[in-house]
Amino acid sequence: MDLSPYQNQEQTGYRAILISIQRYMTHSTYRTLSSNSTL
Repeated sequence: MDLSPYQNQEQTGYRAILISIQRYMTHSTYRTLSSNSTL
């Protein structure tokens, strides 16, 4: 039984989750910095 397609799919999903988390963190950090600079 070949598990390489399943592993690749799982790795892609994990990478997509990491990218979305990183994007959210960057966005929230940028929003915090901009709101702090306005104050």
